[in-house]
Amino acid sequence: MGMFDLSSRQDELLNSFRLFGDYTLDESHVEVKTFLFKSREDFNVYSRDKNIKADALINENYSFYYPVFTPEGKTGFDSAILLLHGLNERSWDKYLSWAEYLVTETGRPVILFPIAYHINRAPVLWSSPRDMMKLVSERKKDIGENDRSITFVNVALSERLDKDPGRFYNSGRQTIIDITEIAREIHEGEHPLFLAGAKIDIMSYSIGAFLAEVLLIANPCNFFSNSKLFMFCGGAVFNFMDGASRSIMDKKSFEKLYSYYTNEWFKENITGNTTFPSYNNSADEHLSSLRSSSDSSAISGNDENGFEKNDIYDAFTTLIRADREEKSRKEFFRKNIKRICGISLMKDTVIPYSGVEACMGKDVADKTFEVMDFPYKYTHEKPFPTKNGIDGRLLTECFKKVFSRAAEFLAC
Repeated sequence: MGMFDLSSRQDELLNSFRLFGDYTLDESHVEVKTFLFKSREDFNVYSRDKNIKADALINENYSFYYPVFTPEGKTGFDSAILLLHGLNERSWDKYLSWAEYLVTETGRPVILFPIAYHINRAPVLWSSPRDMMKLVSERKKDIGENDRSITFVNVALSERLDKDPGRFYNSGRQTIIDITEIAREIHEGEHPLFLAGAKIDIMSYSIGAFLAEVLLIANPCNFFSNSKLFMFCGGAVFNFMDGASRSIMDKKSFEKLYSYYTNEWFKENITGNTTFPSYNNSADEHLSSLRSSSDSSAISGNDENGFEKNDIYDAFTTLIRADREEKSRKEFFRKNIKRICGISLMKDTVIPYSGVEACMGKDVADKTFEVMDFPYKYTHEKPFPTKNGIDGRLLTECFKKVFSRAAEFLAC
């Protein structure tokens, strides 16, 4: 991108970005185009009845716009990069420079697709400090006034997951089915930006990397058989993650989430507990219809890695605990080693590199991942803190180390 300063460019992008209309970003000649997406309204199959009804009333989650950053003045692209964000994100702010850089360095469009109940798929109320501080006060009364992990930033997600940890799976599952619909549009030539059959690769961060791994393993409709995946600060199995953070969720919520998925999830699955309804609902019928409308073959039975084809639940489950489905999971990553690349940060305590090794095996992790450490104070949530008084040249240099590697991998 020529002369590029991350801090100043980020400020410029924040002033320019909007989630409606089509426009061009100054200096980079990157166009931003927005598209309306309508999700289905019945995905919450792993929630208690009252929570299904409550979530069904969140209209923002079912009808929303997603932006696509593209090279200026071009259409008819034969490939795309899907950018998947982290947990509890309320805006695209920190990802704008990521998307712009990838477009300019690869010449490929970048689709910024929000996870269910995140960013503009969530009520504005959840991002309001005044409204959320009321919820903070109530939550502190319930679980302890001295719990500093509770903040107005994380309290909405914390409350939702504390009441019903099944929402974590529901959100990911709905997002994968939504992404499959986007992939179908691209595959069949119905998306105005892409040629029929255009390839979709993935740039992912944090929990977005976990979601992307589920997507590649489940491989709905075989749309992602050749997709490449770049992971930044992600790629671990769930039981190596620590989501307790003032920016993500509070300690009590994460402890409940962790216990639910590392223990109860497996017990209920084994015993056939009725907490888990069957898949005979219209959301799954929709996924089946996507498979039927695709010209992909081999959409049932087991694949060569031992996974059941297009089974989001099984793919999710194999990434929960390092000691479960270990052989099949590691074999998947070994066979797909050329499609995977990533960067972990040495001081990342939320998703450490040890979790990546546990997920795909040390040998595969060492060949596909690089562990970096930046010469400034950073966190998992803020790998490039532009407002902390860090030397701009240093910050830009570290940003380019990560995203030039991502661009190099995804441009091929």
